[in-house]
Amino acid sequence: MEEIIAWIVGIVVVSLGVIKIIDIQGRPKQVASILNIPSLSTSVRVIDCKDAFIPTDVVVTCSIELNPKDFLNLLRANKFVKTPTKKTSYTVVPTKVGPEFPVTTEFTAEPKEFKHGGHVKIFADQERKRAVIRPVHRINVQPGSSTPFGRKTCPNGSTARTVLPEIR
Repeated sequence: MEEIIAWIVGIVVVSLGVIKIIDIQGRPKQVASILNIPSLSTSVRVIDCKDAFIPTDVVVTCSIELNPKDFLNLLRANKFVKTPTKKTSYTVVPTKVGPEFPVTTEFTAEPKEFKHGGHVKIFADQERKRAVIRPVHRINVQPGSSTPFGRKTCPNGSTARTVLPEIR
């Protein structure tokens, strides 16, 4: 009986390791998809991504490091508005992801692919070596209907919550 339990535990541990590896390898594609660009520059390293589960929503936040010369490539697919700020990567978004760093600039775009509203934000340090990326995409549901978790929508159909756009 102990051997069977040891085998089951071993299979579970290996399975979790494989799932984590697959997740880590898919992160660059996920970040490129969020930014609506074909791929990330080779200098971009995805440090960490965290999913936050909120009833009716899935929100992902990613922390990256890159060569400052490649920063503008992140902005090429959308019209971003640049706003100065004085915060940290842990205070600009509710999900703490990656190492904390000072944020001096917020870039915001409202992609046309977000048919029901939303935005993509990039929070960067002064040198443009580090950034946190967070998309916010409104859900389209019927006015007055219940969400899968029983939450009623507003009369205009909005749940005032957000989801990550579908990964292409």
